[in-house]
Amino acid sequence: MKINTKEKILETATHLFAKNGYNGVSVRAIARAVGITEGSIYNHFVSKEEIMNEILDRHGKELARFMPTNSALIESFEKKGWKPAWATRVEMMEKSPESSDVSIILILANEQYRLPKARHIVMKYYIEEPVRITYELLRHIQSKGKTLPADAMTLARAYQYPIYGMVQEYEMVVSVGEDPAPVLEKIKAHIEFFWKGIMKLDYNA
Repeated sequence: MKINTKEKILETATHLFAKNGYNGVSVRAIARAVGITEGSIYNHFVSKEEIMNEILDRHGKELARFMPTNSALIESFEKKGWKPAWATRVEMMEKSPESSDVSIILILANEQYRLPKARHIVMKYYIEEPVRITYELLRHIQSKGKTLPADAMTLARAYQYPIYGMVQEYEMVVSVGEDPAPVLEKIKAHIEFFWKGIMKLDYNA
């Protein structure tokens, strides 16, 4: 399906920002890559900063939309055949390693120390919310009579922080065209170790 000029600008800018960094990309370079004049960019965006903000805002909204609620995660936990959400995510990553998220992840990795909005997205949706959701799930498991091997927040961090690091590794590997399979195996091993080895819970991974 043919996309309109504004969407083409955003798509092109995303790839350029990921490849060259925000400071390494000019409005002129974006226009050239899109195949339009520099002046045409300003029909849609007032500045390069606005382009970046639109990219980050859309990604933040997408993450918020797909972040599971506590009730949904607990409901899935109660169903037969449940497995941790990350096990399902890994399956998706195996099927489609050339994810459109790769460029966004690279932008966030490069710009989180400079752009407050990028830093906010990383902290909230890649660190704080996954930890909080895992914490709530562990508290639910505890309320059902399961004795946890440590306090719920410590366990939630022990689960999510390594995943965050390995996902960064995965995105770096994919971005340079290398085989991501070894990294995915690391993630799967961590998931299995946590839920089976630490939590002593079985699931069909």
